[in-house]
Amino acid sequence: MAEAVSARCDEGFSTLLVAVPCCEVQTSLNDLVYDWPMGFARFRIEVLYPNRAWLTGEELARVADALGHPVRQILIHI
Repeated sequence: MAEAVSARCDEGFSTLLVAVPCCEVQTSLNDLVYDWPMGFARFRIEVLYPNRAWLTGEELARVADALGHPVRQILIHI
């Protein structure tokens, strides 16, 4: 799938649709299950050194409500 991500990047991520190699079904790169939570976004909210664990489901729901859009929590690995 790395090739599909690279191809979408070269196209400016105008679409995230790809045909998966296992069965040639069309899906979104954002819907695939990766080793770590990953996603494609137009912007990010970044918290440095929050000294805590993942946000709870309720906290994520409040963020999504405030933004008016579903959100996905992704921890950065540096």
